[in-house]
Amino acid sequence: MNRSTALVSTLAVLGTAGLVHATDARVESMGKHDTYFMDDVSIWSNPANANIYPNYLIGELGQMRYEPPVTNGAMDMSALARYNKDPKAPWFGAVFAKSFSADVNSGNRYPQFVVGGAFNRNDDLLQYLPAKVQLNHADGDTVLALQAPAVKFDALVGFATSNGMLFGAKLYMAMGDSSSNSSDPVEKLTNLWAATLGANLPLAQGLDVELAFTAATIDAEATARKYSYKSESDLSLMGSARAFIMAPAISGVVVPSVSVRQMDAPGIENDIR
Repeated sequence: MNRSTALVSTLAVLGTAGLVHATDARVESMGKHDTYFMDDVSIWSNPANANIYPNYLIGELGQMRYEPPVTNGAMDMSALARYNKDPKAPWFGAVFAKSFSADVNSGNRYPQFVVGGAFNRNDDLLQYLPAKVQLNHADGDTVLALQAPAVKFDALVGFATSNGMLFGAKLYMAMGDSSSNSSDPVEKLTNLWAATLGANLPLAQGLDVELAFTAATIDAEATARKYSYKSESDLSLMGSARAFIMAPAISGVVVPSVSVRQMDAPGIENDIR
């Protein structure tokens, strides 16, 4: 093998590895959602899929985005204003597994129990938390900006049966508290709780069906002097289903899918999608 061929082969292998393990970056390139392919990111939408990635580390170092400082309402684009910044939104998680198979050395791990979690992961439900709230009072209205949740945590468990049926449950929590203890106290709280049940069922040769159901509460509260706000939102409900159907005629896989959301969050009531 000559040097140029070896270089091309090496780049091809590295490129393939990068595509396989791109996680969120791959989701971005596939239309900002992972509906039509199976990847490690899908364990957060369906915790049953954590069984597919036993003893697995997952996460990202964050995104490097240059944002010039703002001075007097204008962005400073001078060369002296350009400096390195820490990456935004790094997160880390892991899935640990215990196999109960008597034939684990041959690669058959089922039945299996898994437990996992992640710190600081941004879930798509965070988009329903308001960035600001309006406080109404007889003397006038005021607007308070809310900070993004500072604490974000996933916890999941799963189980795989000996015949390959996968089941899982997940809890996602995000909380923010930007209260001040000054002489003019302001209290601003945001919280999100979401519980998900999922299943991945191989119903026949070349046919896998996934089901997931989520119930969530999304709330915000704010108090400033004589002003106050409380969302008092009801439960938000989400469900999804998809199937992976092998199609030898096209040398591929057909992935029909359906999802529905009935959202009740601050400023949103009975938003059905």
